[in-house]
Amino acid sequence: MLVNASGRASGQMAHLYMPTMKENDTHCINFLYSLSSHDGTSPGTLNVYVQVDGGSRGNPVWNISGTVTEGWVKGELAISIFWPNSYQLTACHSASVPVPDKRNGGVTLGEERRGEERRGEERRGEERRGEEHKANQQN
Repeated sequence: MLVNASGRASGQMAHLYMPTMKENDTHCINFLYSLSSHDGTSPGTLNVYVQVDGGSRGNPVWNISGTVTEGWVKGELAISIFWPNSYQLTACHSASVPVPDKRNGGVTLGEERRGEERRGEERRGEERRGEEHKANQQN
């Protein structure tokens, strides 16, 4: 997906809103970004905000400003939100900022659960498969 903020009046921004998340955990947010400009000068600023419970954006939790990137660059941030709160990520930028689309093989802004949580799910899946295999052998 390309969110193009070029050709706009000074002070205008393009916004990309992610779905609201409501989970009692810490999340590692991984995303790819590419900043460019038509004339090779400053591409502007890319800010990422966390809005808690639909509140105000406040200050950015991550940003990059004035640097043209060579291809895709990985961005990461950790967010801890606990019940009953929910949060929504918002990316705001004032330049052409392409965001790759998952359907086309890229990665878009998204969340990735902590490593130990994923490993626990993998272990439970392996245990389930082992129990299913054992039950099938007995039948």
